[in-house]
This record gives sequence, structure tokens and C-alpha cells, in this order.
Amino acid sequence: MVRDTKFRMRSPDRESQCGQARLVVVGSKAVGKSALTVRYLTKRFIGEYQSDTDMIYRATMPVDGSKVSLELLDLSSNLDEVVVPRETMAWAEAWLVVYSITSRDSFRVAARAVEAVTGSCEGDSTSPSTAGTPVLLMANKKDLEHIRQVPESEGRRLADQYGCSFVEVSAAEMVSQVNDSIDGLLRQVSNQKGQTSPRLRKLSVSKMFNQLMNRNNQDKPSMARVSLRDRARKRGHLRQS
Repeated sequence: MVRDTKFRMRSPDRESQCGQARLVVVGSKAVGKSALTVRYLTKRFIGEYQSDTDMIYRATMPVDGSKVSLELLDLSSNLDEVVVPRETMAWAEAWLVVYSITSRDSFRVAARAVEAVTGSCEGDSTSPSTAGTPVLLMANKKDLEHIRQVPESEGRRLADQYGCSFVEVSAAEMVSQVNDSIDGLLRQVSNQKGQTSPRLRKLSVSKMFNQLMNRNNQDKPSMARVSLRDRARKRGHLRQS
């Protein structure tokens, strides 16, 4: 499913003047991925949001006085696993990995996601689509300190271990921190593109998303999907328990 926000600009001339970024949001169910996404794109907060469908949002966002044409993929997931199509691994230019400070289980899933995503980037370092892909580990629901299960120090230690950014926020109460953090992620994408040949970074976005989002009611076989845990284990980045 594709959702266009009211911020999207369709004029080719205006869009050609914008930077571009492709961001994937992953994490356990009920950690607030969609709430954070909508908070960033619209500045509004949704308290209850449940979806079992992958959602793509397209918007033009102001970052550092410039416009960034953003495609944001919010992946649905189960509590104990994050599943990402292989094409999405290659398509993503940045990753936002979310967990809730009130859920130890969601932190474990986030840890596996960070390990797999950073492992994929390192393992495919010759590919410009994955080399040095920025990753932000975001701990949500900071407003619920009274039922916190994951200390801030653990999230920061995990981020330091894999060389990614870290922040604790509340989608409900900390709109400026949410905005600044995601803006920083898009800024990293823009900075990287300034050092990389546009020809090398070009991907067939429409083809990839037609395959990803239009699988229903088609005779074609489903696109192969890979769990982040399996991806990491295959590359030797995940220790056997």
C-alpha cells in the first residue's frame, strides 16, 4: 500500500531540485513505529494505530533549509521477528530501528535488527546501495518512565557497539526531538550522496515497489523474504544462542 502525505510535491521541476532519501522503519509490533512516522510527517500524534500492512509514505520534507523528497517504508512485523524483503535491504538508504523502553522483548528484536542491518552493509561494502548505510536506533515511549524495562545505557551501548546513532524519544510528547533525530538521519543520506556518483546510486524504485506492494491477486510467485535473524546468521554476524 502506498500513502502520499499532503506534503508531497508532484511537480517534476520542483522535485528535480530536491535531494532524495529512502528510509525504512523496522521494529516490533506496538513500539510506536507508525506513531513516530506520522508525528514526523504531519506533526500530529496518533495514540492507537495497528496495521499488518507495509506502508509507504511519500513526502517532501525541509531539512537544513533544503527540501528532501522522502520515501519512507514502515514495515509491519510480529513481536518476535522482523522480516524484510531482500529487495528492501538493497533499496534502503537509511534505517530507523525502533524499540520501546517499556518492552524488553522489543529491545531484543531491535538488537537483532541492528546487528543484521549493519552486518548486511558491511558484507556488501562494494555495493553503493548498502555501503555505510546510516542506522538510527530510536527508543520510544520515554514518557512512560514509570514502567521502563530497558535502561538508556543499554540502548546507547548497543548503538556504540554497531556504530549507529541513538536517541530516546516520546512520540506523544517530544515532537522536536523526533523531528531533529530523523532530520539528522536524512542529513547523513544527503552527505553520503554528495560523495557518491548519482549513476552508481540509481535504482529502479518503481519496479521494486511494484513487486513489493502488489503481490496480492497475482499469479507470479511471491517475492522471497528473509528474516533479519537468518540474514545475520548467514553472514556470520549473529552468534548462536
